[in-house]
Amino acid sequence: MANYLFMATIPSIGKLISSSRKTEDIWAGSMLVAYLIKNALKEIINKYNSKLESIFPSKIESIDSDFADISNKILLILNDCNQDDVKNLAEHIKKTVAEHMKKITDFALSECKISDTEYKELACYQIENTIELFWAATEISDEYKKSRQELEDYIGYLKDSHLRKDRMYQGYVLINSDLEIQKESFDEFQKKDNYESYCRGAYTCTICGDNTIIGATKEEYKGNVLWNKMWESNKFKRGERLCGFCMVKRFLSNYLNKQPFPSTSEIASTYFKKQLIEKQDILKKLFDIFKRVIKTLPEGNPVSALRDDLSKITNHEIKSFLKLDGEWFMVDTWKNSNNYANYGISNEMASSITNELEKIYREHKLFPSEMYAILKLDGDNMGAKISELNKEGHKKLSSLQMAFTQKVKEIIKVHYGEPVYIGGDDILGLFPVEGVIECAKKIRDKIPEKMKEIRDLLPKGKIYDFTLTGSLLIVHHLLPLRFVLDELYELEKEAKNVNSKDSLGIKLIKHSMSSEKIILKWNKIDMFKKTMEIPKSFIYQLSNISHILQNENFRIREAIIRGLLKGKIEKAQIDNLVDILLKIDEDLVLSKICSFLRLTHTIYRKVP
Repeated sequence: MANYLFMATIPSIGKLISSSRKTEDIWAGSMLVAYLIKNALKEIINKYNSKLESIFPSKIESIDSDFADISNKILLILNDCNQDDVKNLAEHIKKTVAEHMKKITDFALSECKISDTEYKELACYQIENTIELFWAATEISDEYKKSRQELEDYIGYLKDSHLRKDRMYQGYVLINSDLEIQKESFDEFQKKDNYESYCRGAYTCTICGDNTIIGATKEEYKGNVLWNKMWESNKFKRGERLCGFCMVKRFLSNYLNKQPFPSTSEIASTYFKKQLIEKQDILKKLFDIFKRVIKTLPEGNPVSALRDDLSKITNHEIKSFLKLDGEWFMVDTWKNSNNYANYGISNEMASSITNELEKIYREHKLFPSEMYAILKLDGDNMGAKISELNKEGHKKLSSLQMAFTQKVKEIIKVHYGEPVYIGGDDILGLFPVEGVIECAKKIRDKIPEKMKEIRDLLPKGKIYDFTLTGSLLIVHHLLPLRFVLDELYELEKEAKNVNSKDSLGIKLIKHSMSSEKIILKWNKIDMFKKTMEIPKSFIYQLSNISHILQNENFRIREAIIRGLLKGKIEKAQIDNLVDILLKIDEDLVLSKICSFLRLTHTIYRKVP
């Protein structure tokens, strides 16, 4: 008998998230894995409780969470066991994951009214190839750190060397490669005479692009018979054709009985709705405009903080009005008949609503934002820190990370954001633009405070300080999510390459695809608020001449900045603002200064 260190993980969360067309896809990708991991952990703790010692996570706070609040990894110690006990534990985890995944799959296919054997068989096969659990165990030596690192390395090897279980080829039907086309590549199979009877022309999933769509047939490779019915559901946009796994993700919120994740337009308009609650005169005017169509338009899914605000409203008509998806408060929505025609609204009615909205917004200088923010933060050098911890230190870290998760959840809610996942030091959330900078800074400032007990156990040196690096995108609500997520991850890589990390990359992408980007150390983030008073006219003028002056010496660039500020702000403030610009960039690189100031005006354009 011996003691074993055991690790299990469901990888590829990044892939599950990046393959998204709706915000609900982003949420469901991480939520699904967290739900499966939690249920597996709960099951084995109940069965093996006397022999198990949980390292990561330290415990399960709740199975019933609104977002992924746990990592995709389990790390346990199995005491006084043999190798068969370890294998039984692993099989128990795999069985539990498979059982829960089957329940979710059966529910989703039932909601889609899919009972066709071949469709169901294909869907289940695709899910089996997407959600895979890897595990490994090693007998614990005298040195816990060494055993943990060996196990981590082996799990990494398993993931990197893994090949999809393509024992069958996907087409209109599943083709067993062992029986019909043994040892042949898919390229070779396509050359066969009977290839067309199985596969030719079948669409691949419009979300992941990895699997064949559900519903394709030899006669109808687009699967329109099935998908024309699917598009009548609010779960699918017209034109989408999904594989089994991506289809199942769409129904996870229903299965878990959760509020669907807010849309990008709803996130963007959140602060506007919050202001309307406080400005009853404008709210009444807008309600009078919308009461002609309110019963025909679909409700949105407000963020949890706004739902709390709406719950206090006693007037049910006003409450229903404010629950409309944020896109309907945006003027541009009413200028495109594709948005409203399906709801029986005429062009004349839409034109009338457009004119009245524009008049009220101009009159009160209050406009719904068409931009939203998406924030990703990640702990710096966490591997180096964990490698220095013994078993008790690692358990303590896990416990503190769970406490930090709860604190981050509170901070995000206060700023009217919605978390996708908070896995200790790994954070992803969507926000209205207003307040997102303050939210990000509060989260960054909270981590060293929450991790102080662990920092005291680690060696000296900056690498062992608890810091966060990440990316913040401010983007138009109609930009494709897959593009937005790609940009988010690329920006995070750039921020991680900054010396000593501890930085935030910030990028603005407009509907026109024009953009601004800057990467800052956290101690410079407060400079945004300090430059709010610099007018747009200064930015415009500086931008027009920046390419001419960029190669001039520092003193000339500084003199030009001072000259352009004269007459735009009070003379006494110029020295202070120039000092602030020097803190942003000590070389006064004009293109960087212009990008920073444009971001300032975007971030604070409606903050009182």
